[in-house]
Amino acid sequence: MEYARRLLDKNKRNSKAWGAIFYQISHLAEIIFSLNQLRFRVRDYAIFEICNTEMQSIEKTSTVALRKLGKFILWNASPIASINFLEAIHAFELLSHRTLQVASPEPIIFSFFIQDLYALHDEINKISGENEKINCGEYS
Repeated sequence: MEYARRLLDKNKRNSKAWGAIFYQISHLAEIIFSLNQLRFRVRDYAIFEICNTEMQSIEKTSTVALRKLGKFILWNASPIASINFLEAIHAFELLSHRTLQVASPEPIIFSFFIQDLYALHDEINKISGENEKINCGEYS
């Protein structure tokens, strides 16, 4: 009977931890939807020609980070190193401050986009940290 209670307590703690991770994943989805709104907020699509290289870099590095996050959560794969994604964000932010703030008729939109990119990076790191705690048994 005592073994069953310990097992139930362990499952309850794991359930709470996974609930927190699912909450973070839903928050991650909200951030991604917000990032997707950039194309609807910008009226002059020619502005994307200025930042094409940086946007492609963000796409590639964020896709890699999200794939690694999925593998990390599902199969306890190697930890996520999202430094490339962070560097791509920094490059886009630098371009934004130097060029887009002047060339774009709606510069605040790109500031919101950069803010969402940082939020995405932070959320990926939070989720991978929470999952690492579960896999290491900190919630057990």
